[in-house]
Amino acid sequence: MHMRLIFFVIAQSTAIISSGQKDLELGDVITDTAFNCSDSLHRKFNDRMFNVPDICDSKNNLEIRLKGFSLPNGTRQLIIFSNKDGKWDAKKYTLSGGSLGQKLTAISFILPEWNDLHVEKMCTYFLDHLIENRVFLLPDQSQLNHEQNVLDGSRFILSFKAGKLFRGYSYSNPGNYLEQHPDSKEYVYVMEIIKTLRGIFE
Repeated sequence: MHMRLIFFVIAQSTAIISSGQKDLELGDVITDTAFNCSDSLHRKFNDRMFNVPDICDSKNNLEIRLKGFSLPNGTRQLIIFSNKDGKWDAKKYTLSGGSLGQKLTAISFILPEWNDLHVEKMCTYFLDHLIENRVFLLPDQSQLNHEQNVLDGSRFILSFKAGKLFRGYSYSNPGNYLEQHPDSKEYVYVMEIIKTLRGIFE
């Protein structure tokens, strides 16, 4: 286990984050005391390359971020799934290289013609599925002694804000590790989380 990471389990059975109109039941939430928002050298989970504020500056009640890197081509993607005062939002940012330099594109999951009830039902379904796959409880890959530097493949960084709680953890080539460790529930969960967050935009 990474000695720098100290975890606290928040609540015995249910952690409830206020959302204005409705409370979000998140279940158990593990936070990371090493996630220091006041540290100016805090870089691992900095997403300003996508022209978005750092998660530490988020005003959302709930925010889940998935950042993915594909190497060696260098394509980067950031998905932000959030709730503020009962209002849901989901956006995907893609940063890709080209002959004229890097290009940033952004798309939103929520369409203008959708009503609030439809958005709430869809996003609540996504959140429930993420919770079922332990999005707030998975260990960092380094705790499984499977971490490696990615020179060819993919790396995913998950971070979240739940009320005033923050945490970030990462996985390199989780699909390959699932093939190598088919009985590892952690890789099953993380692959399903990635599939769910990416699937919002498909």
